[in-house]
Amino acid sequence: MKLVLYIDLITKAGHRKFNQLVINALRKEFKILTVASREATDSIPDLEIPDRFLNFSSRFNYRIKILQEIDWIIEKIISFGKFDLVLFSSYETISFAIKSHRIVGLFENVAVFDHNNIDEIERSRIKKLFFKSIDTNVTHLVFEEYFKTHLIENVKIKNNVVVVPHLVEDKKTFLDPVRDWITVFVPSNKCDDQYIKKLILGSSPDIRFVIKSDKHFAGQNVRAVPSFENDEYENVFADCNFVILPLTVDYNYRISNIIFECFSYSKPCFTFRNKMSEFLSNLYPSIVHIIDRGTLLDEIVDEYKKIDKDSFFIERKQFLHSHSESAFLNGIRKLPI
Repeated sequence: MKLVLYIDLITKAGHRKFNQLVINALRKEFKILTVASREATDSIPDLEIPDRFLNFSSRFNYRIKILQEIDWIIEKIISFGKFDLVLFSSYETISFAIKSHRIVGLFENVAVFDHNNIDEIERSRIKKLFFKSIDTNVTHLVFEEYFKTHLIENVKIKNNVVVVPHLVEDKKTFLDPVRDWITVFVPSNKCDDQYIKKLILGSSPDIRFVIKSDKHFAGQNVRAVPSFENDEYENVFADCNFVILPLTVDYNYRISNIIFECFSYSKPCFTFRNKMSEFLSNLYPSIVHIIDRGTLLDEIVDEYKKIDKDSFFIERKQFLHSHSESAFLNGIRKLPI
């Protein structure tokens, strides 16, 4: 069985679910050794990254810590022997670019998952220069075909780019909770607060809001929660009628995990327009609905009530199939392992 070294350089709990799903899928075909913080996976990693590399006082200090972290990891794993694939589940663009030439000098087959890295280079010329300087022997793993097209045709990188789907769990298959009211879930604190307040102001008592936020929202039909325990978050998601996601951050060449959870939990999602939401809405119009700051709550509720359940579940089935373990492993097999 071929040996894969799986390294999460920068996350603690943020990518825990992503790491869990990817590691479980990879273990179907490969032997896996993991390098991560204890909080980044659902089990103790084979090599645990000390907290001193993950705690920082400034952006500059953050990059210095990651450079030191990469050197520390190399020192520790060099004695482990040869790996068929070294897979970085997350990375910071500038520090990884600096160390990429040393990494590919030590390991024959290196790949990185691009999460928010591509969106970041759209906003920063410096990060774009560093991104393009990543050693050309590093393979970029992206989650959609249009990400790949953008990297090759617009960013003009010379690296190999492979499309692998972002894994999604099949959590729940019914659409409408049976009750006399509608529950709206706003599961992100990166949303437009003023727009949410406008929706609340125009709502009737039979519309109830659960909002992930540490801010105050007036109204007896509103519950704002600064943070959820994992089970509570899942329960609210499963119990709501639909999700409203008026994000203040664009998701153009990265995945919105919350939108993907809407497929997982069988929930319609009403969200602002960006490249990712538009892409998904074109493919799955019964599930992903585009709104803007002028959209009224009554319009959202009317559109929700008009959703054809058969179409909804056909689209959901198609999405889950294309984001399954088998589809993911088919993408991984495109690597020269």
